[in-house]
Amino acid sequence: MKKMDQIKRILVLMCCCMFLSGCVRSKAEWTIHADGTSDANILFAESGSLIDDDDLSGFVQKMEQAEKEGWTCVRYEEDGYVGYTQSIQGKKLSDLAENFNAGDSDISIEKIGTIYTIDMKVLDDDQLDSLESYGSAIKSSGGYIKFVITLPQKAIESNATSVSSDGKTYTWDLLEMEDDTIHIKFSLINPLPIIIILCVLILLAIIVVIAIVVFVVMAKKRKNIVKSRENVETFSSVQNSNNSSANDSTEA
Repeated sequence: MKKMDQIKRILVLMCCCMFLSGCVRSKAEWTIHADGTSDANILFAESGSLIDDDDLSGFVQKMEQAEKEGWTCVRYEEDGYVGYTQSIQGKKLSDLAENFNAGDSDISIEKIGTIYTIDMKVLDDDQLDSLESYGSAIKSSGGYIKFVITLPQKAIESNATSVSSDGKTYTWDLLEMEDDTIHIKFSLINPLPIIIILCVLILLAIIVVIAIVVFVVMAKKRKNIVKSRENVETFSSVQNSNNSSANDSTEA
């Protein structure tokens, strides 16, 4: 049960499902690595003018609960907003997929080979209407509600509201979304086996080059030795012939 509670909490945090009771800042950043692990960083904050002692106490309780579940929490105070951030590293995407898909949730992580497809229903009809009504006010006060996914390579497809110049970071601005679901499809290839294969191929290539160089040098050396022997034999033959001619002249 505790494991499922943790998964449910991750789902809620990742989807940024906050009721728009005032000026808010909410940002979920999910970094997915090539080896299939992922890191998450979540920000929850409200305008300080709207927060009372009960809200602050609620933040503390949420931080304590998150820390029990393995998250690292830090108090957040910036531009008049008060809240907290929580982060966690090394969560396996395959484990999240297994747990999410086994339960009744608004997130689906499908894995086929190295291809992952993530679909997250982040807003209901009432929240979409609220965003339409209060989105401009939230922006004008410095607030935002965003979901960000960073991949090791470009995604195959997504409905992100903006994409970074290198094509690896996808941002969904919930204040600009017309759809109620976040969708992204991407491939994960572990680079370690590829690196190992490349290293082996490079090593083999070096060995082959060295072998060719050694063979050429040795062949050239043998050729020089043979040539030297032939020169010596030719010189000896000429010398013997000269000596023979000289002996014949003396005898005559």
